This record gives sequence, structure tokens and C-alpha cells, in this order.
Amino acid sequence: MKITLARAMKAKKRLVQQIADCAKLIKAQNSIVVGNDRDIDIRETLEKRKKLVAKLVATKLAIEQASQPIRDVILYLAELKDEISMFKDLDCSRGKKADRSLYGDSTDLEYEAEITGSERLQKIEGLEAEIDELQTKIDVHNAQQTVEIPD
Repeated sequence: MKITLARAMKAKKRLVQQIADCAKLIKAQNSIVVGNDRDIDIRETLEKRKKLVAKLVATKLAIEQASQPIRDVILYLAELKDEISMFKDLDCSRGKKADRSLYGDSTDLEYEAEITGSERLQKIEGLEAEIDELQTKIDVHNAQQTVEIPD
């Protein structure tokens, strides 16, 4: 079946969920009290899961191959997201603050920050704008690129 890369990624998510659902059923129904009936055929569900896994592998491979032309954009986008995370966690404390020791003593310490809070916000906003541009490139590629995945 030939579909867009964007639809293939949605199909991949559905397959992952279907595999998880099969595993959940198998785990819940494998061992039951003697005399009770199983709601499912365990071996049939195992076979269904096996077929879904094969389909997932083929779908992931098709997605990976179709994503090659923009792989650098995808990797750079991930690094920008990590950089945003770093800036969000960056301590920009400045000025005097009371510092309590383990023994209850309190002393005033004066802090300085190389990067100020407002500069941190500007950097985050700039990175988010760059991420939006890259994501648009990825979205356009995913909407235009088609892949062949198993039915």
C-alpha cells in the first residue's frame, strides 16, 4: 500500500499500540483458574502479535528510508530541543540570597550569572522559532514523500 510518509508514521503508532494490546491480553489471559474459560486464544493472539511485529519492522524500515533526505534536519531539530531544555534548567540567579547549611546556620551568599534571565528567555524564543522552521520543512517532506508499507 502506497501512502504518504506522514500517514505511515501514524500507521506505525497504531501498530505499536496493537502490539502492546496483544501483549497485554496474552499476559492477562495466559494463566487462569482451572475451570474458567479464556476470553482469547493465546496461541492465535501470539501469532497475530508476530505478524504485527513483522509489519511494524517493514513500516519502520520504509519510514527510515523515506526520511533519509531530511535526516540531518531531524537530527538538528532534536539537538535544538535539547538546547532549549538546557536553557530552561539554567540557573540565572543574581544578587544576595540566604544559604542554609545542614546545621540550620544561615549565611548570605551573593550570586552572579553570566546569562541573565531575560537573555535566557530570548535564547529559548529564538530556538523555538528555529525549531518551527525546521518542523515545517519536515512536515512538507512528510506530506509529499510517499512510501510503500505492507497492508
